[in-house]
Amino acid sequence: MRIKDILDQIENRAVAENLFHWPLCFDSFRLEEVHPQVNWPFPSYENGDIFPTWGYLGIRSYVKYDRMIALKYIKNILKQYNKDGLSSQRFSRTTQEGIGSDILAGISTTVTALYRDIYGIRPKWNRMGLEPNMLKELNGTEFRYTLRDQEYNVKLSEDSYQLSTDNFVVESTKSFGVSMDNNTLIFYPGNQNSEGLSITRNNLLPVKISIVDWSNNKRIWVINPEGDYNILIKGLKPESSYSLTLDGKKRETYYSDSEGTVSLNYKCRRSTLFNIESCSGSDSDSIMVAAYYFPNYHTGDSRNIKTKGADWSEWELVKAAQPRFKGQHQPNVPGWGYLDEKDPQVMAKKIDTAVDNGVDCFIFDWYMYEDGPFLNRCIDEGFIKAKNCDRIKFGLMWANHDWVDIHPYTRGAEQKLLYTGKVSPKRFEEICDFVIKEYFIKPNYWKIDGKAYFSVYDVQKFVEGFGSMEATKAAMDRMREKAISAGLKGVHWNLVAWGNPILPVEKAPSNTPDLIKMLGFDSSTSYVWIHHVELPKTQTDYNYVRDAYFAHWDKAKAEYGVQYFPNVTMGWDPTPRCDLNSEWANVGYPFMNTIGNNTPGNFRRALQMTKDRLLEDKDGPRILNINCWNEWTEGSYLEPDTINGMSYLEAVKEVFK
Repeated sequence: MRIKDILDQIENRAVAENLFHWPLCFDSFRLEEVHPQVNWPFPSYENGDIFPTWGYLGIRSYVKYDRMIALKYIKNILKQYNKDGLSSQRFSRTTQEGIGSDILAGISTTVTALYRDIYGIRPKWNRMGLEPNMLKELNGTEFRYTLRDQEYNVKLSEDSYQLSTDNFVVESTKSFGVSMDNNTLIFYPGNQNSEGLSITRNNLLPVKISIVDWSNNKRIWVINPEGDYNILIKGLKPESSYSLTLDGKKRETYYSDSEGTVSLNYKCRRSTLFNIESCSGSDSDSIMVAAYYFPNYHTGDSRNIKTKGADWSEWELVKAAQPRFKGQHQPNVPGWGYLDEKDPQVMAKKIDTAVDNGVDCFIFDWYMYEDGPFLNRCIDEGFIKAKNCDRIKFGLMWANHDWVDIHPYTRGAEQKLLYTGKVSPKRFEEICDFVIKEYFIKPNYWKIDGKAYFSVYDVQKFVEGFGSMEATKAAMDRMREKAISAGLKGVHWNLVAWGNPILPVEKAPSNTPDLIKMLGFDSSTSYVWIHHVELPKTQTDYNYVRDAYFAHWDKAKAEYGVQYFPNVTMGWDPTPRCDLNSEWANVGYPFMNTIGNNTPGNFRRALQMTKDRLLEDKDGPRILNINCWNEWTEGSYLEPDTINGMSYLEAVKEVFK
């Protein structure tokens, strides 16, 4: 308001005196403040006469307020130049006639302001820029401008700005900058320092780029003519999903890398409209949705062959399940049938379904013991070899817990230890090298700030293998260094926190905040709600468990000292792992209480509440995980069944897409 009042006052006084340009001052200095022979009486020389050199300041001020006023004074200066032909002329305030050449009274700065502030010519050290403030009266303006030996053709109207060379044409309705060489164009939205779009042509035809929209979560442009193009879309939210639409038809989903860049190669067969926009709406509201994946639903695992037989997978427990108490629904029958997840076509189906319904990432329960892998064929043969693997991100949760023979478990029997979760320091170094080479460096591996996400399920077993906290932290730091040497920015170490042991061999840490701090974890999370909530009833109400878990979430945020990624659990019912000949009772996993009333509607509300809580924390993470994609024998799965169909996945889609 103050600026408006000042500019209005200046214009009113100039109009009242019918001045063609602004004087150095409207009112006189005091006599003692000026040279009496030069600046007195008023107006005289620096005390009130007209010096056009200062016109560029006036033009710059009025362009932001009233462009017509700015243009009026530019026209007045040019008219005066046409009249007397002097480029450095000062003028009498009284007669408005030229009174002699003066180095401090050049009219060129006003013309410079025309090009800088109205035509918007704003070159930078690395690009040509346009930031126009055009008027309808100037529509159709065309001229050439040379910058560092590159000649640009400029075409300007109120609603269209264009820069062109022999190789490229760029047009937009908003300010922009460009740098061009023979084959590559770089577009700078708003003429800001950050690159927005890079296009490299693979032919010699001139290329025209028309920018339609370039907003926070949407990028729309047209490329003409046909040809092969390498395209980089930059300035996106890192590690986020974006959908690509071509000529109005949705084609596929891309994930930005740790720098916020999406890369694509495309052959245009005609003028093509590109539209890439966030799958999660506004970037500031974008939440990464990850789902844990339990990979024991394939046959042919070498360890399972030894203990269960060649054709066994955990589907056998799902098929055999029966109701164990009143009101329980078992068996849960998969809507897709009993698919083998080591088949790339099966995993391709799961990937498409996940992405289409708002799941951004699979976090695989990854088993690697002292003597080798377990349940690895799902990820190595099924997921990674799926033709659409790149549609979804993936990460690893090292399930380094002891594996006991409880599939199924006979109540009261000895729980035989099959594989210990502890690994030696030497073995851990081998594991580091393996995961970096085979997983971390893949483009769709989940990275946070350029660091590969690596989660540890049983931190106590991890430390036990090294013998001390100091040795464990040193090993974690070495893994970070190895990742950096492989071209990453490091490893994002994540700790799975739990307070209530579930598996028979589990022991809850006594002080999770101290472990996080001493070992240098980057974040923490949870695997399932019941790690933090006791189940007091045979079928404990889902909403009761949710609210109790939220209380843990609040405590974790306050105490852990690192970001906490919340969990949303779909359900809990491990009775399929109970031997059918054993009487059921709540005596300990898998004979334990369950979660009931976990309807798709209640699950959806839990997702929405979790999303709302995340967004309320302006400085908090934008990440959550779901238990689980396929924990069928623990009653927590997103995959469709014959009762609810796709309802749980649709709930994810409704909240996050």
